[in-house]
Amino acid sequence: MPGSLTVVINAAGIGSRLDYGLPKCLVPVLGRPLLDWQLDLLGEVEVVVVAGFRAADVAEHLRQVRPDVPVVLNHRFRDTGTAGSLRLGAALAQDWVVSLDGDLLVDPRYLRQWITAEGRLIGITPSVSLEAVGVEVDDEGMARAMGFEIVSDMEWNGLLRMPREEVLEFGDAHVFESLRGCLPIPVAAGDCVEVDHPRDLDRAADWLATRVDETRSTWTS
Repeated sequence: MPGSLTVVINAAGIGSRLDYGLPKCLVPVLGRPLLDWQLDLLGEVEVVVVAGFRAADVAEHLRQVRPDVPVVLNHRFRDTGTAGSLRLGAALAQDWVVSLDGDLLVDPRYLRQWITAEGRLIGITPSVSLEAVGVEVDDEGMARAMGFEIVSDMEWNGLLRMPREEVLEFGDAHVFESLRGCLPIPVAAGDCVEVDHPRDLDRAADWLATRVDETRSTWTS
């Protein structure tokens, strides 16, 4: 299954809420860019990175750490949402696409589930975000509705696994708006942390510190 799958890392946004001056994928946590932690986890899995804001910096960083990873440019990053970037990345993908936002750190065991699974999936975690996309989940573990207006104790964490051809039909705004037309979809709950606001940097560092060997800067599981 991994041979027919591509992980698209969406890293085109400005990150205005974080206000760090860098693409969020290059913001350091425990001394390393978020992107480096993600790439370490993904190993030999095929990866495409979609860049926009300060794309040259993202491309140069990848040239140094993973020159085999292609960079797709979202020239409209200021007026498109993550769905527009994901669709661009999917154009280079294999049969299945896993979408991973550039500001998301994912527990190794949870990420392996996305790489080895079969079929469609969307990811959920307990609601902690200031602007959560709530997910309504039925008793069979299927997402029935999702959106900012959904009041739920679970939120969408940005992860999805979909056929490439379906992702290529997505619009330009929020990914969940395109996903609504594909529901119901099975959910997979797991452990991850998003870096979206300044308060999230310390939380991400604490989260990561319990999952890596800091003396070697490598994941422990």
